[in-house]
Amino acid sequence: MAVTGRVADGWTPGHVADWLSERFAQSRLIIDRAAEAIGRDPADIATIDNMRAPITATPLATEIAPAVRPA
Repeated sequence: MAVTGRVADGWTPGHVADWLSERFAQSRLIIDRAAEAIGRDPADIATIDNMRAPITATPLATEIAPAVRPA
């Protein structure tokens, strides 16, 4: 985590399922402190959500819930 703070532009946490978890908070704190220790702004290190989503030929809203599509 500290290496991320010192040299990386972004971080994709493997445990992003719960952004409010203690594990996420502790990990980000390590990154932020390492960045600050060498004079970097922690805000310059992006936290990236590695989200899983289906890929379909048409938008899911048209396949799953046609009643909620805009008219």
